[in-house]
Amino acid sequence: MGTIRTLFAACFLACLAWPSGAWARHDPAQDWRELATGHFLFIYPGAHAQAAARAAAWAERIYPEAKRLFGYAPPGLTPIVLAADSDLAGGYAQTIYRKIEVSLTAPENKFFGPRDQEWLAQVLRHEYAHLCHGMRCEGLTAALAAVFGEVNGGNLVAPRWWVEGLAVYAETELSETGGRGRSPWRDLELAANLLSDGPWTMGQLDNDPLWAYPADRVYVAGYDLIKALESTAPAPDLIARLSGRQSAWPLFGLLDTWPAVTGRSAYEVWREVSNRRTAEFRARLGEDRPAIARAAVAAEDSRAFFSQPKWTSHGGLVAYRQSQGEDSALVSIDPSGAIRTAGRPDLPVSRYDYEPGQDAFVYARLAMDPVYTSAFTADLYQWTGGREKRLTRNARAWSPALASDGRLACVVNEFGATRIGLVDLGSGRVDLLPGPQGANYASPAWSPDGRQLAASVRLSGRQDICLVDTATGRLEALTNWDEAGDFNPAWSPDGRRIFFVSDRGGTYQVFAWDIAERRLWQVTRAWLGAFDPVVSPDGEQLAFAEYRPGNIQRIVTAPLDPAAWQAWDVPQPGTQPLAEPEYDLPPAAGPGYSAWPHLAPTYWMPMVGSDADGLLWGAASGRQDPLGMHAWWAQVLYQPASGQVYGNASYTNLELPVILTPRVFREARSRYGRPGERGSGELFWYRAAGAGLQAQLPLVLQMATDRLTSLNVGAEIEAFSLASETAALFPAPDSWQWSGSAGFFSGMQHARDPFPVSGVLGSIHYHSAGPQQAFDGRAVAWNGEVYFPSGIPGHAWKVGARGLNQRGIFPDAFSGPAPLGWSGGVFNAGQVMTLSASYRLPLAHVDNGVGLLPVFFQSLWLEGLAEQGAGWEGGLSWPQWQERKRTSLGGACHLDTRWFWYLPGQISAAFVYQTPQPGWWFGLSLDLGAGVLSGQGSR
Repeated sequence: MGTIRTLFAACFLACLAWPSGAWARHDPAQDWRELATGHFLFIYPGAHAQAAARAAAWAERIYPEAKRLFGYAPPGLTPIVLAADSDLAGGYAQTIYRKIEVSLTAPENKFFGPRDQEWLAQVLRHEYAHLCHGMRCEGLTAALAAVFGEVNGGNLVAPRWWVEGLAVYAETELSETGGRGRSPWRDLELAANLLSDGPWTMGQLDNDPLWAYPADRVYVAGYDLIKALESTAPAPDLIARLSGRQSAWPLFGLLDTWPAVTGRSAYEVWREVSNRRTAEFRARLGEDRPAIARAAVAAEDSRAFFSQPKWTSHGGLVAYRQSQGEDSALVSIDPSGAIRTAGRPDLPVSRYDYEPGQDAFVYARLAMDPVYTSAFTADLYQWTGGREKRLTRNARAWSPALASDGRLACVVNEFGATRIGLVDLGSGRVDLLPGPQGANYASPAWSPDGRQLAASVRLSGRQDICLVDTATGRLEALTNWDEAGDFNPAWSPDGRRIFFVSDRGGTYQVFAWDIAERRLWQVTRAWLGAFDPVVSPDGEQLAFAEYRPGNIQRIVTAPLDPAAWQAWDVPQPGTQPLAEPEYDLPPAAGPGYSAWPHLAPTYWMPMVGSDADGLLWGAASGRQDPLGMHAWWAQVLYQPASGQVYGNASYTNLELPVILTPRVFREARSRYGRPGERGSGELFWYRAAGAGLQAQLPLVLQMATDRLTSLNVGAEIEAFSLASETAALFPAPDSWQWSGSAGFFSGMQHARDPFPVSGVLGSIHYHSAGPQQAFDGRAVAWNGEVYFPSGIPGHAWKVGARGLNQRGIFPDAFSGPAPLGWSGGVFNAGQVMTLSASYRLPLAHVDNGVGLLPVFFQSLWLEGLAEQGAGWEGGLSWPQWQERKRTSLGGACHLDTRWFWYLPGQISAAFVYQTPQPGWWFGLSLDLGAGVLSGQGSR
């Protein structure tokens, strides 16, 4: 989901630090069932058994096609989860615990081509292509899989344009008419980039952009790269050979694969693609020109994407703005061109409508379930005078359309198809209109008199503008279900014409349909494309959104001049398409879902550890069921010098809101200093065997376009016994301890900020070692940070404090928080606190990689910092703080990165001056999330 950026979410995850399987959980209260076919195991809610039957039929048809294309298909049954809890369309595939997950929600926007016969079939093609390519077993990968089990997912550790481009290629080539490769929208995005002043480099194609349009560039460019390679190295099994070579030599990636199979490098092919496609676009589209005679630009920004203009009662406009410089917002555009924010609804989805008389916006936005965070529900809201009013509850409604008499229509998600709904504003009840099976509706619009409703309807690979009978749901297609893709209908004030967008001329242009005369006209001739037409209340002006080079969009107005329009032949009458035959299948009748058969291990991996006698050698394995409700992990380690065997095993239950994890262990542990000592540099090893229980309650309290609020509360208890030969180091051979923690984060991160610019983060952790005669320790560790803007856009202050208070004797060692560059000394005292302040300023949004190598650079920013800390025993006095304080003053430079195309990281260099013992300290670190590699020095 593009509205919450990866870096912003990373702050949240770092604060909560819950088990990976806890994220995006499904509600176990749904009647989950399963259906086995020849090659797949479908897991679905019982209420959507008919969708499961359709998906099963399509998947078995896709299986031989995908296997032939890639030369491989995963053996056994591949689990496919059909989710019906989110109003966001999408899907994903994973290899380590092999499965596919697909949302049954159909997309409303033009991201997927209007000629797609069925969304669910297309997403299954796409995701299964990922598994057939990603899990291909040849050469080295086959050898590793034979030894370690199902760990063969190395082909997905590759540039994103290659991974996603192959899936787009599959969804296109394996369908008769659909797929994004055939979508004019994808072609438009590529043209808008190649015809811009800064076309993509090979390094930019490696990853999804955070601060540039379009967000889906890896899909856009990847397909063309693969098609170009196919045309220069034609072979019926080219994709299979490429996948096989990549799998046989996974460590060399595409640096080896393309030259070895085709004799050509990806860099060379991309240069050819860029040059050839640029020439094609210039020849086909011509030169830049006005979209319509006497056109005037009403709103334009080189970093903004404007859409959905609406006329106000005073001759101005409102629109929706997505910006690289500011947060997404509803904005008003004065006739003078001045733009001001009119409202910022949280996580808006799809289209909105506007009532000029009340200056009121009606839109849909998403709400996420705080516990089962895979669930996003769309409801309708009204924004008037800076206040938001909720109109529906759990309606799964979007794209509202207001009638002149106050009635409200919308699109309702039915998980597989969509329907037109009529909203009772008093009760919030939504009554659904009947419609043909498999139909997907979009962008409804009322006629000026409120008697007719127009909508874009997609049905079996055809998409037309239809008049929808609000009593019977009967459809009357304006252009007779021809092959063109039509959407975004808007009425003229006299009700005589319907303006809409169509790709019937090869590019997206505004067309007009004369209802009485049944005549069709082309209104615009935009260079790249025109969208979202709307006629002024006096019928004299047309406003629309024009797509521009650089993948931005501006708002344009022009006088309506029918004499300048180009007449088009009206398509011959055609019959309404029938639903796909799969809609007539009987509902699936599978048994209830059980997680336990899915928990058998499918892989193992070598593990290394250490104890007092040196290195430990062993193995580990684990499993999670496809719904993510149960998981386990176990490892065994052996010490060859002493013959000692260690191990641990844990099980996690994620069905309840509280996540429970019991575990058992026999481990080698170490600590600095004997129990009760602080500041000792001597390392002691001991062996402990016991059991523990952890409980966590992670909650997402708010997820908005620019704000995230989360809370995680946890507790853990552990009891263990010491091995007899190491028990002499401790006061007693047995111990138990417990801990509790709470983490809270609430922060705001604007569109181009690499860090939160306002908000608060806090955590507290309490640890108790008893009380017992042997161990009576108590420790409280805490941390607090506050972010606030500096007054300069994108810049921010951060102030914080962290501390540790410990008393008594523990079986474990604790270290206190110290200023940068300091450790030990006073920071091994009973009470420790460090205060910090920093100023953060972004330098550049790099948005580039190094081609086919596995590192991508995202943003570069500086941090000026000051930290002061001290440790003390007993009560704190100001003279004691002055005597023991340590100070660091300096700065750091941070480069936010992404490694191996999926793993976020940060490269940092810090340089500080230390007092009261004058000296300089510098350090380098690479943080890859799982750990930090660092080096430091001082003088």
